[in-house]
Amino acid sequence: MSWKRLGVFGIAALVVAPVMTGGPARAQSNDPFSAPQYLIHATGHATRSGPVVDDTLVLLPEAPDDDGTFASADGNGGLFHWSSDFHAGPFREAGRPSRTSS
Repeated sequence: MSWKRLGVFGIAALVVAPVMTGGPARAQSNDPFSAPQYLIHATGHATRSGPVVDDTLVLLPEAPDDDGTFASADGNGGLFHWSSDFHAGPFREAGRPSRTSS
């Protein structure tokens, strides 16, 4: 699999997965995030060629809207538009499943 195909969210999942499974990054998992994060299950995104089905978890500083959609930068000045079916948070730290008080 190429890194370009993996994309930003796939790379983020590779970074987050060891934290969630108790892998090597576990020792640093109690550091707080710079901003509260939402764990989102992305189910698809739109492209110029049509919709793409996804099944990935991502961490973002904002929750999806009421319809479960959110956007991310595409790296070329545009946006990817994503769909989701579940999100949780906001979370303050990677190592603890505690929510923020706000």
